[in-house]
Amino acid sequence: MLRYTQALTLLLVLAFGGYRAWSWPRRVDSASSERYDQTLRSMLALQIELTAELMKTRSGLVSNYDGLVRIEAGLHDHAQRAQQAPRFLPTAAREQLRRTVDSLERARRATEELIETFKTNNAVLRNSIRFLPVAAAEIDALSDANPETRAYKQRAAALVRDVLLLHDWNDQAILARVSESLRALAAPGATDRLPAKQELSLVLLHAGIVRERAPVVDELVRRILSEPTPARTEALLSRYTVLQRAAVLRAERDAQLLFGLALCSVLSGSAWIMLRMRRTAQQLRVASDQLSQAVASLRVEQEKQRELAELKSRFVSMTSHEFRTPLSTIMSSSEMLAAYSDKWSVEKKEQHFQRIRSSVQGMTRMLDGILLIGRSDAGMLSFNPARLDLGKFCADAVESAVLACRADHEIVLEGPEPEPAVIADEALLRHMVDNLLSNAVKYSPRGSKVLMKVSREGQDVVLDVRDQGIGIPDADQKRLFETFHRGGNVGTTSGSGLGLSIVKRAVDLHGGSLALESAVGVGTRFTIRLPCPRSEA
Repeated sequence: MLRYTQALTLLLVLAFGGYRAWSWPRRVDSASSERYDQTLRSMLALQIELTAELMKTRSGLVSNYDGLVRIEAGLHDHAQRAQQAPRFLPTAAREQLRRTVDSLERARRATEELIETFKTNNAVLRNSIRFLPVAAAEIDALSDANPETRAYKQRAAALVRDVLLLHDWNDQAILARVSESLRALAAPGATDRLPAKQELSLVLLHAGIVRERAPVVDELVRRILSEPTPARTEALLSRYTVLQRAAVLRAERDAQLLFGLALCSVLSGSAWIMLRMRRTAQQLRVASDQLSQAVASLRVEQEKQRELAELKSRFVSMTSHEFRTPLSTIMSSSEMLAAYSDKWSVEKKEQHFQRIRSSVQGMTRMLDGILLIGRSDAGMLSFNPARLDLGKFCADAVESAVLACRADHEIVLEGPEPEPAVIADEALLRHMVDNLLSNAVKYSPRGSKVLMKVSREGQDVVLDVRDQGIGIPDADQKRLFETFHRGGNVGTTSGSGLGLSIVKRAVDLHGGSLALESAVGVGTRFTIRLPCPRSEA
């Protein structure tokens, strides 16, 4: 079976190569086809332009024959190019087009001879038309004192007018009037007593030339315009379009047959190859799956590394900033105490000792937060619920917040209602309350009110903290609980970006939920719902 498949493939390949070599000369060359089509269209356009240029020359709108010479040269060049029909056309079709172009070239040469005759006669005619008014003006300048002179002046003026009309309009009635005027003015003795005999002779000479040449020029124009060259060129263009479309269809059929042979060759060869490569393909698929899994794992690891690097950068930036300020405060107060302790009062010393203690406590809280985040990321942050007096816990937390803010804010506690103790993790709950109250005080103006409301709904404890601070922009609310992330409107207010991340992790360990409502310039409200059953003991 494999041998027969190989032989069939070889036969199909040979058939494809042979038919390809035979049909290659019949392929349609788009560039040569477009050039030939453009040549024929340019010939047609030049023939139409020749008619317009001839009419402008005859009417006197053009004073030279440059346009006619240019068009004739262009027609000659295009006829030479049109002799070379595209090679993708059949031999008989190319010969037919060549014969048609030859006949058009012969007609063009005959027309060119007529145009040369037209230019000669039209030049003489135009010369007489130009000089006729000049000679007539000399006669018109004669005195009207003599009635005979006045009559001849009128007749000469009428002759000039009729001759000019005859030049523009070949009418038999006008021709008859011109002939009659010439006979009357040229009669023997008719102008013997006129003072301007020479000028009248010139008028009669140029009028006679116009009378003779105008019909000749008009007849030449008529013969040139009656040549059916444009119509024959248009028919040639139509014929070529038909032949070109037939060649395109033939080339498409050749392409379809070649495609069929190529497809059969590929299918036959593929069948032959697939019989030998089935086992290899299976091994490749297994290797590809393993590689895909490895690449996916590598991408996950790279993403983790990127996130880790970003967190490291943000951590270094935050700690370098947040530690610098309290350390500077400690250094400043300690130096001042060392220098002036023997001169200061007890109250002033206590003030600096309090600054040192506050700075140390702030650094301690920040280190606790960093350690808490580290234990959480490492999976070492545990949930240790125990019996808790919720009322005393909330009162202590509010009292600590009041002492920390030094009476700059009013912190109000509502609830909880007197009830038995609950089961909760006091350490985690302390992190929640301290961070929420600290943020509410930190980002609220002095003298504003911070409300913490604690209530129970069924088995859940609801903790609600509201402030009248700067609020959180909508763009920052989506990333608010990410580590080290802070709102874009915090300005110069210090902060580590850890507080809300710690709150979120503590809530999650309790199995609770956290909701946020905030508006810039109005305030912020955090609502925490924790499942905290009552303690029986």
